[in-house]
Amino acid sequence: MDALPGYADPTPMVYSGLFPMSQEDYPDLRDALEKLQLNDASLTFEPETSVALGFGFRGGFLGLLHMEITRMRLEREFDLDLISTAPNVVYRVVSEDGTEKRVSNPADWPDGKPREIWEPMVKCTIIVPSEFIGGTMELCQQKRGEMGGMDYLSEDRVELRYKMPMGEIIFDFFDLLKSRTKGYASLNYEEAGEQNADLVKVDILLQGEVVDTFSAPTR
Repeated sequence: MDALPGYADPTPMVYSGLFPMSQEDYPDLRDALEKLQLNDASLTFEPETSVALGFGFRGGFLGLLHMEITRMRLEREFDLDLISTAPNVVYRVVSEDGTEKRVSNPADWPDGKPREIWEPMVKCTIIVPSEFIGGTMELCQQKRGEMGGMDYLSEDRVELRYKMPMGEIIFDFFDLLKSRTKGYASLNYEEAGEQNADLVKVDILLQGEVVDTFSAPTR
């Protein structure tokens, strides 16, 4: 009889920087994250330093909901005032010499032109009223989505299936979807491998200085 597979640590899908409003609260933030991790094995974090925001932590989360719940608990249960950076996903960057690096923080993007960049993908299922099909499809195409199918669940409800880069949906996609459908859309997504993408790192300058926390990969 074959043994059952052992326990494997959950793999974070979304990363975000967490910084205290006051640097005096940095030890309290560290203690709070350690306490949350005791009953949430999927939460990961490591120290991070930002030129603009000071000392904080880079948190790894299973998804956007997990990230939001963690931040809310830190603020409500531990009375912390936090600044969180825009969420990012993990990119696999292959340099010209074949060296491979997994990048969860755009500030750590390798120098030079990479040979390949692989981004995580998700399969999305979107259910909308039929009157909003056009606007929903337009939004998905803007987010580099590839349509996988469409079914009418009833006379006035439609299920749309798309394959999309995860990096395109973790920031403002759901808000835009709700706006275009007057709040009637529902969204579900699951991991769907990765794809080779033509991406570059964009830096934001403030008074001529690069603000590392604002860096982001884009097409």
